[in-house]
Amino acid sequence: MLNSIYEQRKRIEDKYYMSLTMPRSEYLLIYGDNINEKNASEIVGQYLDYKEDDGRANNIKIYDYKDSNIINIEADISYLGNDHTDYTRVYY
Repeated sequence: MLNSIYEQRKRIEDKYYMSLTMPRSEYLLIYGDNINEKNASEIVGQYLDYKEDDGRANNIKIYDYKDSNIINIEADISYLGNDHTDYTRVYY
């Protein structure tokens, strides 16, 4: 699923806004109909770890666009004062 994610980022002051868009079918294969912020947080954590990105995600929201067959996850990412982030522990 991580290879199918389309990422967009925008810098806003000292934080970044990140949007992850993926095919709805791939999300459903892994999480079923459980479209919730806990799963979104797990995906964001896995994605940042996959990209070796030390940002810290917060304000994570998930949107299900059934008509377009996509899932969109939005999060704020901060970098200032971060140590190395280990997402393998807990994703939410």
